Parts: sequence; C-alpha cells; structure tokens
Amino acid sequence: MKRKTPPQGPSPLISSIPPPEKNEERSKARDNLQTLETMRQETIQGGGPEQIEIQHRKGKLTARERLDLLLDEGSFEEFDLLKTGRGGAFGKESHYPGDGVVTGLDLVEMQLRIAAGEPLPLRQEDVSRKGWAMEARICAEDPLRDFLPDTGLITRYAVPRGKNIRVDSGIEAGSRISVYYDSLLAKVAVWGQHREQARETLVQALNGYHLEGLNTNSDFINAVLTHPAFISGDLSTNFVADHFQKGRRILPPEPEVLHYMAMASTLIYHNRNGLVRESLKPMATRVGLTPESQEWTEYMVKIEADLLPIRLFKKNPQPRMDHLGERHQISGQNPGF
Repeated sequence: MKRKTPPQGPSPLISSIPPPEKNEERSKARDNLQTLETMRQETIQGGGPEQIEIQHRKGKLTARERLDLLLDEGSFEEFDLLKTGRGGAFGKESHYPGDGVVTGLDLVEMQLRIAAGEPLPLRQEDVSRKGWAMEARICAEDPLRDFLPDTGLITRYAVPRGKNIRVDSGIEAGSRISVYYDSLLAKVAVWGQHREQARETLVQALNGYHLEGLNTNSDFINAVLTHPAFISGDLSTNFVADHFQKGRRILPPEPEVLHYMAMASTLIYHNRNGLVRESLKPMATRVGLTPESQEWTEYMVKIEADLLPIRLFKKNPQPRMDHLGERHQISGQNPGF
C-alpha cells in the first residue's frame, strides 16, 4: 500500500492571509495585542490597580487573592484579612442563607473552623431540617431589557424587617454599583412552617424591600412568586420562558387583583394629598371664604389598558369607597376624609 505524501509548504489558511505591508500596521497590531494582554492580566488579578486598591481599602480581597489564600499551604494565622471588612474577606455571600434558616447552623463559622483545622462539630445524621425556606437574590439588572445589568448610585435603601426574615446585604444608601463586580446586591431569605407560608412571607418581605437609583429584579421575583403556576408548584427550567415575555407575565392578572390594586393605590394617593394639605394649613390665607367640601372625591385609575373609576366618600357615617358598583368600608386613620 502506497503512503500518501503530505502536502509541502505553508497551510492554505495561513498563506491566504496577506502579511502587513507597512511597519505602521505591524505596530498597531502589536499595540492591540499588548492592550488585550493587559486586560487579561487585570481580569486574572481581579481588576486594575485602582479597583484592587479600592477593595483593599474596604478590607476586602479580590477573587484571585481569595483563591490564593485557599490554595496556600501556610497556617491559619496567615488569614488575617479574613477578619477585616463586613463579614470578612469571603463575606456572608459564600454560603446559602436558606440552609442556615432551616437547620439553625452557621455555615460560615463552620467553614472557618474547618480551615483552622478543627473537626466538624456534628455528623450528617445529626443535621435536622425544620420547615421551609425561600430565598430571593436581588440583582442590579433590568428584567424588561433581557436582565441587562444596571449601574448607578443607590439614593434610597430600606430592607424588610420582621419575624422569620433575614437579609444579607453589603450595600446602603450612597453605595455606587459599578461594572467591575457581580450584579448581586442582597439576599432575602425567609422561613415558614410550610411552603405556602414561606412564599407569602417572601412576598411580603419583597414588598418591604425598597431601593432607588437603579433597576433591580425585585418586582420580577415577586411576579414569579405570585404566579399561579409557581404557587401550585408547576415548575421547570423553562418556567420564565413559558410564563414571561420581556420581563412581564404573559398571563393577565385576575380582575379582582386589579381592583384591589386600584383601591390600594387610590387610598395611598388620597391620604398622601391629605397629609400635604394638613401640613400647609398654617400657611393658608385667612382672608376670603372657605370652599365647601364635597361629599366625595372621584378618581380614575389606569392600569395598562384598563380604566377603573373609584369614588371616595367622606364620613357618612363612615368613610367608604365605591368601585364598579361595589361598596367597601374604610377603617383606620384616613387624613382628608
């Protein structure tokens, strides 16, 4: 059998690329390669010199430095930077809060003790779970733009508080979210005796999570939690693709839900205006006639394509709200009635 002789000469692919004809083109190509190499090295190190210095001033390590510490063969005393900054150099984000909620174990503490050479204080059969836990990861991203990460300055920030609610967060009002790090801002974890209780608690917790200055996915998570398919446990990896389009639910909300949303927003708007009027009374002129108060105040609420008329009545004998022929009594403190 006769062997074939391999073709001689340069590869057809290489020979088809014309070499640079001018020194200027060679120099430009060399500069581009050098720029790419610099960017690669900065990525490996966890950012450029300025970003690394900012991390060190905060008492934190870059991702590369954390990895170097984990792979180092030295003693635990060399991990001094673990004790600096909020939650240490590795931070609370290195474990899953839900596990701590249902087991009562501090996994970060256990990780550090293992790194110090201590044995585990318990065995697998000693771990017991109680109830249900759910966690929402709040990220600086815009669900309406295909979850594109967002940057900016946090102008207002408030976290939910209450029983069985835990928030792990490393931000505050005035924090600047840049392009150099992950978009994760906080984790909101809750506990319940059963799944539905945990879900309802997480919905209420996210209703109390308030952040201004940039877009987050908190409203999208709430839309997932309140979706009928999620409530019934009909879940799959295609859940978002099946039930959402461009960050919005495909299934329209129930009419009853729309009505209660309209009534709640009307009450908030009406009460806020009433508080503003009360605060301005000392500045009001005392000359002229006082306008007669109307028996009711009428509003028109627009929710996307739906227009919902609402009429608020004053005390006669108790404040009430009329909406689409239905009468609802109003209780509690209601300024402006």
